[in-house]
Amino acid sequence: MQAHYLFVALQSVGLPALRVISVIAVLVFAGIGTCIYRYRHQPFERDPKLAEYQDGPGIRHIRLLSLLY
Repeated sequence: MQAHYLFVALQSVGLPALRVISVIAVLVFAGIGTCIYRYRHQPFERDPKLAEYQDGPGIRHIRLLSLLY
């Protein structure tokens, strides 16, 4: 019977803490998703510094790979 009281006490303290942590995690992931959405075009668009070289699909592909590694 003593263990039951311990579990009730842990649940009453732990449940609000889990709610706060989950809200923080949702906000962090929403922020990361917003950043990815805002800058999604950068690896694929033309680079103005390379305009004289006619930045083509191959260069954009290499630029994307350089972001990943």
